[in-house]
Amino acid sequence: MEKSIYSAFGLDINDAELRLVWLDGNGHLRSHNSLELSENSVRHGRIIDPAAFKSDVQKLLREAKGEKVLTRWCAASLPDTHIFMKVIEVPKHVKDRQLEDFVFKNYHEELPQGREELYLSWSRLPVETKDAVNYSFVFGQKKVVDEYVAALRSAGLMPAGLQPDSVAVVNAIMKGGLQEEAKEVEGVKEGHIIVNFRPGYASIVYHDRGQIILISTLRMTALSSDRLISRIDTRIEVGRRWYRQLSGRDLKNVITVGYGELKKKLHESLSSSHGYRVTSGNHYMNVVPSMEEHGESIWLPPDYVTAIGLAENFH
Repeated sequence: MEKSIYSAFGLDINDAELRLVWLDGNGHLRSHNSLELSENSVRHGRIIDPAAFKSDVQKLLREAKGEKVLTRWCAASLPDTHIFMKVIEVPKHVKDRQLEDFVFKNYHEELPQGREELYLSWSRLPVETKDAVNYSFVFGQKKVVDEYVAALRSAGLMPAGLQPDSVAVVNAIMKGGLQEEAKEVEGVKEGHIIVNFRPGYASIVYHDRGQIILISTLRMTALSSDRLISRIDTRIEVGRRWYRQLSGRDLKNVITVGYGELKKKLHESLSSSHGYRVTSGNHYMNVVPSMEEHGESIWLPPDYVTAIGLAENFH
């Protein structure tokens, strides 16, 4: 049994299924698997039936393809629908240790819940004025995060971390991952808008110079696909204008992640309506498909992108 936290596998959790990816230290694929969740195990990003979830996770591990999974460390996904991001301009005299107090004191009325109900993390953005710096603050619902940690531990796993879906996706499709790209800030000429299609919702990620600026989510409803595409199109354009006003930089590159008819229609809509450069995300940007079956390398489908991004944090 591998005991190091750096042996953690990626565990993608959504309303429909579980996906597992385990990499070695060089980014080679060691193990993978997917499993349809039991009914009502997870609903709207919440773990409804912990016993069913435990059984599903254990089956996922037991039936993993490739090497036997010899670690209990995992990096799990947290649904974008249960996080809240806000860009805040902070005076330069405010120290890092004062940021949490500053945010909850000055912006509590704009937050979805109170301080005692939220976890907070942040990153400094490459946008500043003479007297202030912009930060991207991420608020996670404590109740949801704690549910995930308890359920994973009940299944015999040790959570090395929880990461929002779209953060894991960006980590997977950017060359070298988020950490490596952040080192090359001066060399990043243009940012990206990333549209991540998930079961039940789509996330729109604004990403520039090695940083995730903002994540906006849009729940899939009973609307027609054309109406949904129109809403996503509008949301993308509103965010683009907002960031151009904030930073003076334009985001013209759109990367789509996921699969299905909506992704295809969004490509056509964005290319024709606003002149975006639209491409599909490469989920194998940082992974070597070296695990062979019957003499052939295995290529995982695009819906493994979140699990791949999670696994890359710890290989």
